Amino acid sequence: MKHKGFRGLIVILILTNIIEMDAYQYNQVLGIRKRRQSYVDIVLPDKAVQETATGVLFSVKDSLDSLNYRYILNSSTYANAFRVDIVSGDVPVAAGFTLDYEAFIPANNGSEMINLTIIVSDNSMTEHSSDNVMKTLLQPVILMDVNDESPVFTNEFYPYYAVVLLSAAANSQVYSLTATDPDRGAIISLSHKFVGNAGLFFDVTYNSAVAEIKRKGQQPFTPDQFLRITIKATDTAGASSQVTSGVVEVKAGTRRPQFNMQNGYTLQFQEENEINQKITILQNRMRVKSFQSNSISLAVLDELSLPFHLFETLVSGSSVVGVYDADLYVKRVVDYERDPRIYSFAIQATEGRTGLTSTTTLEVYVTDKNEFDPSFTTSMFKNESVREDIPTGSILLTVTARDADLNTKMSFSVNNDHFRVVPLNPESKTSPYIANIVVNKALDYDGCR
Repeated sequence: MKHKGFRGLIVILILTNIIEMDAYQYNQVLGIRKRRQSYVDIVLPDKAVQETATGVLFSVKDSLDSLNYRYILNSSTYANAFRVDIVSGDVPVAAGFTLDYEAFIPANNGSEMINLTIIVSDNSMTEHSSDNVMKTLLQPVILMDVNDESPVFTNEFYPYYAVVLLSAAANSQVYSLTATDPDRGAIISLSHKFVGNAGLFFDVTYNSAVAEIKRKGQQPFTPDQFLRITIKATDTAGASSQVTSGVVEVKAGTRRPQFNMQNGYTLQFQEENEINQKITILQNRMRVKSFQSNSISLAVLDELSLPFHLFETLVSGSSVVGVYDADLYVKRVVDYERDPRIYSFAIQATEGRTGLTSTTTLEVYVTDKNEFDPSFTTSMFKNESVREDIPTGSILLTVTARDADLNTKMSFSVNNDHFRVVPLNPESKTSPYIANIVVNKALDYDGCR
């Protein structure tokens, strides 16, 4: 038998550049979700789940009248926390995920409520059948707190440094350390221990969850003397292990400025920035303490370095006596594709009057802007002769695409259901992007001429 070629079928490939996309949006791009889930058919009774829960929590099948459903988790207001078994409707905590009441509640505007939307369809029909009736379930989940956290100290500057004047009067306050516990119902108890002879110079009193260190008597200090007190916070309503300790170091005399981030700062900004754009935000703003309540100035170190000419630090004001806010500015436009993408450098804080200095490190990352359209490496990919009896799953041809944007993912789709696109590396974020066009179902020469 002579095999006939398969000719005359034009396949249009669609190329989509994806930088940031959640699972549902990604499915829309691929054409998987063809019905918009803009409403809820059934609201299920609330389920209470403790933050320490693991494994299967409940099943949504128990609330339905049929046992022959397919279940797909469509959305969750607690990202990546849950899964839904497609056959049983069981809802477990996702593998490797730990529920965390203290982290979730602030991110959820103070609410304990988690909303899961689950799409249910008839398991006896194909997912894309036009006759398949689909329902959307809303499963409310109430996340319950468990007393599982240890107390924490909330002082902004760490390590806990303080100074005391050589002439400090008896009973004058030197430092206060505040403890809190994110668990509901926690009861904080404070205690302390003097290191060495610190007890000769200080007393510690407690005001609720605040430890106050005060000057004791008139025992004279030695200039530049260091004294330490350990403060312990215990949650007496929790486990015996829920204890946190902090060491307060007091220096007699003057002390260098202190940055609020002990291990330096990490910042980022997007390419094609504005000239003199501020790149610090509230969460990573630099703050510097002057223990003598003097003025503070900042400067990028190393005049021969690229960061010295690219960045500038400015003190923008003081919200607390002796504590100064500072911001970092980028002085020219940066291009992700041409300029360095990571800048590591040091800045120095200098105190007025005393001239005391401290340094810290900064790492600044430049992020890519999705500014270029993806393109195929040729206007037409050809396979001149294809036999109509080509087996399904066979590779028809291979296509290659490029994108000038870096660190992006690519999505391929095809406009003919005889074929499907299989990327060689779906998670690749590096150009070129390569995909195979695969035969999806049997070809028919006569039907496609």
